[in-house]
Amino acid sequence: MRIQWIYSSPERDFQFRNFGWNWFSASYTHSFNRKVSVTGTLNYQAHIRHRLLAPFVQEFYSERRPVEFKIKLLKTFGSSK
Repeated sequence: MRIQWIYSSPERDFQFRNFGWNWFSASYTHSFNRKVSVTGTLNYQAHIRHRLLAPFVQEFYSERRPVEFKIKLLKTFGSSK
């Protein structure tokens, strides 16, 4: 089992502001034998937002990504010495 968590704190650069966000990933691999395995991975990214406030430009960007689940089946060919 592998678990990974990334956190980016809020930051500000002149008129540009990035809001904080999280990214989480968990995966599990099951080996049936020496040549066949399956891996399941779950990814989640929190709400991503930034804001730009300048004298002639105003922008607010927001993005939500769906939860992503992947399954990978691995078959190894040849001899395993």
